[in-house]
Amino acid sequence: NAARLHSPAPLVLAYGSATSLLGSSASDIDLTVLLELPPELQRRLLSDIADAFGSVPGVTATAVLAARVPICTMTFPSDLSSPAGAPLVLTSDLVVDVSVGNVIALDNTRLIRTYMEVDECAWQLCLLVKAWARARRVCSARHCFPSSYAWSLLAICHLQHLGQLPNLQGLAPPWALVANTARTPDGRAVSYSFCGNAAAARKFWKAAPFPAPRLPLLLTNFFDTALQLLSDRSPAGLALAACVSAGGLQPLSSRPCFDPRAAQHFAIEDPLEPTRDLGGMVTASTLAILRTELCRARDLLREAVATRSLPEARRWIERLLAAAGGEAGSGEAIGTCGLRHRPFVTTGLSIERDGGNSHCRRRRYRR
Repeated sequence: NAARLHSPAPLVLAYGSATSLLGSSASDIDLTVLLELPPELQRRLLSDIADAFGSVPGVTATAVLAARVPICTMTFPSDLSSPAGAPLVLTSDLVVDVSVGNVIALDNTRLIRTYMEVDECAWQLCLLVKAWARARRVCSARHCFPSSYAWSLLAICHLQHLGQLPNLQGLAPPWALVANTARTPDGRAVSYSFCGNAAAARKFWKAAPFPAPRLPLLLTNFFDTALQLLSDRSPAGLALAACVSAGGLQPLSSRPCFDPRAAQHFAIEDPLEPTRDLGGMVTASTLAILRTELCRARDLLREAVATRSLPEARRWIERLLAAAGGEAGSGEAIGTCGLRHRPFVTTGLSIERDGGNSHCRRRRYRR
């Protein structure tokens, strides 16, 4: 209703894990209102949206206006009914974050989704890495750990480094090119382009040979790659950065995200905003926790890799995903990620798994 105050009526589009094929039962739904507004009017609109939805019984809505990307965050209870009185049949409380004019996030989501569609193993690896990071409680920018988005980028960069994924920003056939100039939340204009079609990417790129069992090996090697990023040295030293836009690990001092004034302990460059370090929130204390958790994960998987046995690898991955406070969550993660083979059909920008009902997409309601 708040958006209807603006004419013509704007589009509201989803982005983030809900549309990048990396959603889970722990994911929020991210929406953006496609309006080009100055920051002050964006905040005013978000306050209007919070007021409008906050007046609905049972719904909580808060405008978070001081964030890097201002949002209105809303929680819809599982027993909520529609305005007509019919129950919505939510399986759990639904959290929705709304921003305004976040075009870069839409294109970032398309970039990530295309990588997931290029190779099913990339999709599985990213889901496993995100599930591990959540279970081990090292996935929270608010608590000085990388976000789930940053962990996904690191997994993609790892696959690029091993020749298992292309660099979509260096592989752009004209008919599949996504090119845009958008503004960052602080008002800077950034230009970027990438291949937005997985079928086109597979036509012009072939994966390097890799031994079996592929997924357990890639997962084990991922933790080795992540450990290479950890740095307690000064930025002018030999620190590395994970750079999806460059197709692998690069010297941090040569990248746009390098900040000589900061101690960058775990540098992950944003592919569409290359001056942004997505690991910049990591502190010396959380760096030590990251090192401990990454070493634990790598050592747990080494036995599975040595056996070359998929059942053995599955057992060790279940141990890997054990939550920091117990075993809760590992079963869901394994069921979601599916180490067994599952149908994977790509057509243009759409994806179908198991008849189009992919387990990596969270279903908040029953049809």
